[in-house]
Amino acid sequence: MLVGIIGLVFALAPWLALAAEPPPGEEPPFPPAAIAVVVRTEGDVCAGQDLRYGDGQFRLRQGGGEVALPEAGVRSISFLEFPRDEWRDPVLGLALSLALSSRRAQMPRRPHPALRLRDGVFLLPDEATAETFRWLFPKVVEPSLAAALCVEVAWRCAREKQARAAVALFQEAEAAMKARPDVAFVYGLMQAAALVEQELPTEARQTLLRIEKAYPGHMLRIVRFGLATRGDGERPLPPRPLKDIFPPRAPKNN
Repeated sequence: MLVGIIGLVFALAPWLALAAEPPPGEEPPFPPAAIAVVVRTEGDVCAGQDLRYGDGQFRLRQGGGEVALPEAGVRSISFLEFPRDEWRDPVLGLALSLALSSRRAQMPRRPHPALRLRDGVFLLPDEATAETFRWLFPKVVEPSLAAALCVEVAWRCAREKQARAAVALFQEAEAAMKARPDVAFVYGLMQAAALVEQELPTEARQTLLRIEKAYPGHMLRIVRFGLATRGDGERPLPPRPLKDIFPPRAPKNN
C-alpha cells in the first residue's frame, strides 16, 4: 500500500523535470524554466507539460503520453513556472504547487525563504523544508496524495538526522489518513521507527503506547513484525526489534 502511494507521487513528479543544461561555456540568454500544467479533477490531481481542448475534453500531455480529462470533471487548471537555477526538489515542488493552487492555502506569515512566483513558489535548495511543507500542505488536496507527500519528505528529514521533523511529518500523514485506520496505523509505526533510529527510546515507547490505544486491533502486528519499516538503499530506517523499547505487559491475575 505504502509503496503504491509513494509511487503515485513519482508518477506525477516528472512534469517538474529541469530544463536541459546549455553546452559547456555557453550561457543561456535568460534563466531556463520548467513550465507545468496542474489540473484538479473531482477525485484526482494530474500534471503535465501541455494542455489542449477539443470535443468536450482536455488532453494533458505528460512524459509517458496523453491523459484525456472530460470537461465536466475538471475543477481548476493552474499554469506554473519555476526557474531552473533555484528549483531542485520536484516532490516538494508538487506539494507546494498544489497547495498554492488552492484558494484556501495561505503563505506563512513568519519569515521564511519561500518566494512566490506567479501561481507557484520555489525554495532555495539548501533550506529545510519540513515546516514550510506543513504550513502549506496537506489539507488542501486528496488525503492519500497528501499522506504520500508527507511521508516522502519525512524520509528525507530522517535521512538527514532530523528525527523530530520526520516524526511531525509522519504525524501529518497519519492525520491525513484517519479515515483508513489500517493505513494510519502504519504511519504511526513510522513515527516510532524514526525515533528508534535516532536513539530516542523514551519517545518511541510513548508513540507505541499511543498507537496501541488508537489502533487496538493492530497491536498484534507490532508484536509479530516489529517496527514496520524496510530499507531499500533509499530509505534510512532499517527494521528494529521491539524488545528494548516496548514496555513488558503486566501478567494477568487468574
